[in-house]
Amino acid sequence: MTQIPTITEYYQRLKGHDWYFCWCDDPRAYKAGQADADELEMIAKNVGGKHAALLKFYTDAMISGDPWKTKKVDPPPAPVTYTLYDLIDLRADFEKEAIAILADQALIRLIGRSGEKLAKAHEVQPHQEVIQKVQWMAFYSDPDADCPIFFKNTPTLQAAWESGLKLGTEFIAQGEPT
Repeated sequence: MTQIPTITEYYQRLKGHDWYFCWCDDPRAYKAGQADADELEMIAKNVGGKHAALLKFYTDAMISGDPWKTKKVDPPPAPVTYTLYDLIDLRADFEKEAIAILADQALIRLIGRSGEKLAKAHEVQPHQEVIQKVQWMAFYSDPDADCPIFFKNTPTLQAAWESGLKLGTEFIAQGEPT
């Protein structure tokens, strides 16, 4: 049996895979793509856990969008080791967004109902990007990892960490989320 790839190595294999090999006219490219797809599936099946989850998330992303008449799904981010500075930056981004939300609320109170239209014109999902980064960070981490101190005292970030850990542990326990 070949060596089990790390989650980072497996991610790189998924990223480099020819997801659309089945539409290729060249039989050699088709056979190579099919062999690679079979190997990726075998690894996910044999290793299970986060490898299986990553295959599912990446497959969902690669077969989404206009050609499939579905909403486009972004592939999962690559697993990375976050530094202390990365954690500080994530928390700072979260706090900047919180301040912007408070400023919008103050603007609405200051200029009345017309301020609501102005605020809605540039409204986005508050903290969504930061929350997703925290969730993926937790997903890729060790199942017993503690929530980083920079997130613990912020209920939204702590909840994001816990949901990422939960998704990872569900795949480890069952191979599929519940």
